[in-house]
Amino acid sequence: VEEAIEVLNDKRFTIIQIPFNYLDNQWNNEEFKNLIKKRNDVEIHVRSIFLQGILVNDFKYWPKIKGHNFEPIYDNITNLCQKYELTKIELVIGYIKSIKWIDSVLFGVDNIEQLKENIALYKNTTELNKTILNECTKLFSNIPKELVNPVLWN
Repeated sequence: VEEAIEVLNDKRFTIIQIPFNYLDNQWNNEEFKNLIKKRNDVEIHVRSIFLQGILVNDFKYWPKIKGHNFEPIYDNITNLCQKYELTKIELVIGYIKSIKWIDSVLFGVDNIEQLKENIALYKNTTELNKTILNECTKLFSNIPKELVNPVLWN
């Protein structure tokens, strides 16, 4: 966030790329949000929306980090999806599409078919309503950095 703020304060930059998903609350920083509002000449591109795939996969694929139990977070995701009749992919993409300051999404893909699937999913997924967005904010407000930063995974 500090680096993004530094870049946003420098008029030479007009594109910024950041990791972003509904578990990563570091971007709820007031200084960052205020700078985005002031810098309407800057495009914000996000990556890591699937958090290395764990947000759309079963719990067995989640990182195991000593001293942390991520199963309650996984259960909250599953329950939220069931409650609002969303797939995990619809939750991820719908959340991204609901954040108005995001201009573009970068998808990592393994092949052309996966690229086509991601494009279709993005086109066909709608924004989340305020109720779901508020519930996401409430449920995922204190996620450990060890989960949202894959560099810290074993």
